Amino acid sequence: MTHTEDKKYKWNLARADGGSRPCTTDRLTSLKAEFEQIASDAGANVNDRRELAHDIRFCRWPGQSRDGKKRADALGGVAPFPFEGASDARIRLADGTINEQVMIIMAAVTRSSLTFAFQGTEADDAELAANLNILWGHVLRSQLSAEWFVELTKVAQWRQGDSPGIAYLQVYWKQEKALQPLTVTSTEFVEKLLTQITEGDLTKVTPELTADMEDLLNNPERLEELAEIAEALWDEMPSTRAAKVAEAWQTEQTATFPYPYVRENRLAVKARRLFDDIFIPENTSDHARGRVVYVREWYTEVELREMDAKGEFKPGFVAEVLKHEGKSGWKHMSHYNESGEFSDSITQRTWDSNRRRGQFELLTAFYWASNTDGIPGLYTVQYHHAVEKAGTDEELFDYKIGTYPFVPFPREITSSSPWDSRGISELSSTEQQSIKLLHDSFMDHAQLCTVPPIMVPANRPKLNLVIGPLKQIKEQRPGEIKFMQMAQYPQSNDKVQQAIMIAHDRYNGRMGRDASPDLVRLYGQHLIDTFFLGLREVIRMGIRLCYQFMPDAQLQRILGKGFEPVSRLIEDIQGGFDADLSFEAGMLQFDYLKEVGNLITAYALAWDNQSQIQRGELISWFMGAISPQLARRVVRPVEEASADEIKDEENNFAKIAAGVEPPMETAGQNFNLRLDVQLGLAEKNPEAIQKLTPVSRSIWEARLKHLQGQVQQEQNAVIGRTMARPALDGGGA
Repeated sequence: MTHTEDKKYKWNLARADGGSRPCTTDRLTSLKAEFEQIASDAGANVNDRRELAHDIRFCRWPGQSRDGKKRADALGGVAPFPFEGASDARIRLADGTINEQVMIIMAAVTRSSLTFAFQGTEADDAELAANLNILWGHVLRSQLSAEWFVELTKVAQWRQGDSPGIAYLQVYWKQEKALQPLTVTSTEFVEKLLTQITEGDLTKVTPELTADMEDLLNNPERLEELAEIAEALWDEMPSTRAAKVAEAWQTEQTATFPYPYVRENRLAVKARRLFDDIFIPENTSDHARGRVVYVREWYTEVELREMDAKGEFKPGFVAEVLKHEGKSGWKHMSHYNESGEFSDSITQRTWDSNRRRGQFELLTAFYWASNTDGIPGLYTVQYHHAVEKAGTDEELFDYKIGTYPFVPFPREITSSSPWDSRGISELSSTEQQSIKLLHDSFMDHAQLCTVPPIMVPANRPKLNLVIGPLKQIKEQRPGEIKFMQMAQYPQSNDKVQQAIMIAHDRYNGRMGRDASPDLVRLYGQHLIDTFFLGLREVIRMGIRLCYQFMPDAQLQRILGKGFEPVSRLIEDIQGGFDADLSFEAGMLQFDYLKEVGNLITAYALAWDNQSQIQRGELISWFMGAISPQLARRVVRPVEEASADEIKDEENNFAKIAAGVEPPMETAGQNFNLRLDVQLGLAEKNPEAIQKLTPVSRSIWEARLKHLQGQVQQEQNAVIGRTMARPALDGGGA
C-alpha cells in the first residue's frame, strides 16, 4: 500500500469504538489536502463563472465612471468610443429578475401553510402532529423571529443569483453563556449543601451535621475544605475564585462572585454561501452522505481568547493562530489574473490580507467515518490551515439528525453535482449585455441628434464657434455653417430589444407584458416548490433539535396539556414524521385570486348540497391568501364564530317573544346553524312556542321561512335571495 493509498484508507476510518480522540497528523494532513483539492477544482470549473455572475448582477466592468458615462479619466487617459460622455449605463436586468424571484419565494414562505404528519396509524398521531405545530409556531415567534426571514432571504438571494446556483442553511442549537454577579450568604450555602447531602430531605439533618456546618464556616483550618465544597456545588467556579469565596463566607458571611448563566439556549439558523463560508467537494452527489463539508468562520482576537479561556481549544493553539492575521487557506484559482487578462492556464490570485484585517480564519471539517465494526458516525474537527496541530479533538457530532446540519437549496438540478447548478446572473449575461448595447446606442444617438456635429468650411479651420442661446455666429457665405444631418435611429433595434426581453421574461417566468399567465403561474409554482423541498428538511431538522436540547420544563410551558414525554416524541419524530409546506403561486396575483373566488362561489359552493365544504376553513384560507395579517386579525375560529351565532339567534327568539322582529339578513350569517337553533328551541321547549302571541308567532314563522329560504338559496343559486317578507311590513298575517 502506497503512502497516498494509506491516507485514503484512514480518511474514512475512525479508530476503535469510534469515540472522540485526538486528531492525528495524518488525519489533519488529509483534511488540508482535500480542502486544497476543492480550491483547485473550483479554479478549473466554477470560479470564472462566479466572477462573471457577480459582475453581471452588480454591473461591474473596467473603466466605469460614477455618472454612467464613458470618460477618458476612468479609462486611464484612453479616448472612449464613440465619444467622450457616451452612455455607459448599468442595466440591471439580472439583478431585477433575481430580486423579483426572491420576493416571490419570501412571500410564499411567510404565507405558506404548514402541517405535520406521521406515517403510523396510532390514534394519537393527530395529537402529536398538533403538538409539533404548536412547538414550531413558538420557535418561529419567540426564538427565530427576524433571523428566520433574514437568513432565508440570504439563501434565496444566493440560490437565485450566484453561480453555482446553490446556497445552504445551517440548522444548529445555539447556547451562549454570560457572567452575572451572584451573591450567596453563608446560610444559603449551608442550605444548598445540606439539600445535596440529604438528597432533598432536610428532615435527615442531625444536630451533629448542623454543628459540623458551623465549624466549617468558622474554622480557618478548614478553609481549603470549604473552598473545595464551593467548587463542587458551583461546578463552573474556578479554584482561585472558590478560595476567595470561602474566605468571604468565614469572615463576612456573604460572598459575591461572577458566575455564568445561559444567556441563549435556542434553535438558530445561518445562511451559508458556497466557496465563501461553506465548501463542498465537486463530486458530492448525495449531500447527506457526502464525505466531507468544510465551514469557515472569521474570529477576532478577543473572541478567540474568550473561547480559549472556556477550554474550547487545545493548549497553545490560539497563540499559533494569532500569528496569521487576515490570512486564508482558500486559494483562489482562475483563468483571469488580477488585471482581468485571460490565460489558458490557471493561476492563483494573491490574497489581500487587509480584507480581513483584525480577523483570524478557522475551518471546521464535518466528515463521515466508521469504527472498526463498520458503523458510520459524523465527526468534526476545527483547525487552522497554517497551524500544524488541530485546535480540537476529532469529536463525534452529537446532533440526532442522522446527517450534516446543512440543508442544500439548489436553484436547478442539471446533474448529480451541486456545482453544475446555474444562477440567473450567469444565464442572463448575454441578454443583459445585449440590452445594454442597444440602450447605449439609443442614448448616444439621442445625444448626437440633440447636439449634432457642426459642419464648417474646410478653409476656416480656426473658426471659433460659441454655441448657446442668443449667441452670434458669423458666416461669410449663407449656409456654410450648419448642424450635420444625423441618420435616423434603426427601428429594428427597438424590435430586437423587445424580442430579447420577451425571451428573457419567458425563460424566467416573469410577469411581462406578453407573458402567458399560465406559464407565469407554472414557473412560480416550480420556483416555490423546489425551495420548499429544502425548507421542509430545515423544519424537520429544527424540530428534532428542539426535542433533543430544549429542557422539559420549557416544552411543558409551550405545549401545556399536550406535552408528551421526550422519549415518546423522540421515538416518533425519528420515524415517519414529515413536515408539509404548501402555497399556491397564483395567489400572489390579485386577478387570479378574484378568479378563484368567483369559481368557488359559482361552482364549488353552488354544487355543495351535501355540506362537504368546510366553509370556515375556506374563509380562513381565502382571507389568508388576500392578506395573512388581515386574516389573523379578523378571522375567528369556527367554534368561536358558531358559539356567537347560537347566542345571537337565542337572543333573536327572546326578541320575537317580546314582539320585536329581528332583521332578516341575506348574507354574512350561518343560516343553517341559526335554523337549527330555532327548531331546537321548539323541540326542547314546546311551551315556549305555545305561549307566543299571534303577532310573535307570525314573526317566528316568518323567521323560520326566511332561514329555510336562505339555506335553500345557498344550495341552489337559481332561487332568489328573498324567500319571505317581514311579518310586520304590511304583508304579514
